Amino acid sequence: IPDDFALSEYGDREAWEIGGEEEEMSVRVRFTHPMSLWAARNGFGEPEEETEGGGEIRRFDVRHLRPFLCWILGLGGDARIVEPSGAAEELRRLAAAIGDAHG
Repeated sequence: IPDDFALSEYGDREAWEIGGEEEEMSVRVRFTHPMSLWAARNGFGEPEEETEGGGEIRRFDVRHLRPFLCWILGLGGDARIVEPSGAAEELRRLAAAIGDAHG
């Protein structure tokens, strides 16, 4: 552990925001209403665009894609990756793998 390490600097970050080997990527996510309200109230992502029916597109800075994809899957279809297409495809692969594993 580096001498200058302070756990308090990481306490308010999500797993996908913390360091690592991957280069940070910007991921745009479309939230349906009312999940869009929940995301805004809890400070998830940065608002970019309102969508039809009270939804919203929010931008996330992601350093670790896998935990981010797991989080999106946990939102039960009320959040979908808009861009980049590679992240959206990886989300589909992960969902399919989970579906296959649990038949």
